[in-house]
Amino acid sequence: MKNIIISLTVIFILMLSSCKKDEPVQQNYFGFETYEEAAANLGVHIHYFDVVEGGINVQATRQMTSDHISWQLGTVFRSDMFSEFKDGGTYYLNDNKFTYNGEAYRLDGGERLDHDGKEAIAASMYGQNNTFRLERDGEDIFNIQYYVPELIEVSNIEGNILEIDNNNNFNLSWNADSNNEHGVVILLAWNGLNMAEHSSNQEVSRAIKVDDTGNTTLDSNFFKDIPLGVDFSIYAIRGNADLKEAIDDRSYSALSYTMHRISCKLVE
Repeated sequence: MKNIIISLTVIFILMLSSCKKDEPVQQNYFGFETYEEAAANLGVHIHYFDVVEGGINVQATRQMTSDHISWQLGTVFRSDMFSEFKDGGTYYLNDNKFTYNGEAYRLDGGERLDHDGKEAIAASMYGQNNTFRLERDGEDIFNIQYYVPELIEVSNIEGNILEIDNNNNFNLSWNADSNNEHGVVILLAWNGLNMAEHSSNQEVSRAIKVDDTGNTTLDSNFFKDIPLGVDFSIYAIRGNADLKEAIDDRSYSALSYTMHRISCKLVE
C-alpha cells in the first residue's frame, strides 16, 4: 500500500473549520507538538496552520520522477467561525478576479477550473512578486504583496522508490532559489503501516527547515522510528505565507507553496 499523500490544501480547509477564532487548529504541526514550538522552527510556514475566516491558497505538487504537476487554486470566505462559506467580496490574484457564484469562489464567477485552467493562472506566480487582495464595496479589505518562490524539484531521483541507506547520512538536493528568504521545509511522513509484518504502528511526522541552498544532509536521527523496508514519504516544501488582521476585524491568510513528494524506504 502506498504511503498516505499529504496535501497542504487539507490544512487550509482545517484551519477554516476550527471552532474558535485566534486559536490554532489542534493537530500535529509537522511533527511538533505545539503551535509555539512549530512557529519557532518553521518560520512563516507556521501560517499554514493559522485559524482564519478567509484567504487564498495556491499549491503545486510534483510526485517522484513525474513531470506532471498537480495544481490547486482556491479562495474562501465566511463571516465568522460558525458560519457557512459565503460571498465576502472579490478576491484578486494579481489581475485574476475570483467572485462568488452562489456556491463557491470561481474565476469571474464561472465554473470550476480544470487542470489547465489552474496551471494558466498559478504557474506564472512562481518565481515572481505577486499581489493578493480582497475588495469589498470598493475598498481593499486586505492587500498582501510577496514573493512566491520558484517551483521546487528534487534532484537525482530514479525509479518508483528511493532507497536510503540506514547506516549513512542521506544527501538531499534540489534546485535552489536565491530569492527565497524562508528556507525549505523537509517533511518526513509515515502512516504507520508495515505491510511486510501486517502491522500498524503510530504514525511518524517530522520536519526541519533548512536554508534554500539546494542541498542538505539528513542524519540517521531524522529517520528514527522508521522500520527497514516500509514505504514512507519525504516532502521538500518551499513557499511563502502571510497572515493579515484586516480592517473588517477578520483574519485572512495567503498561502503559496510548491512541494515535491519522494517515496522512500530504508535499506541496510
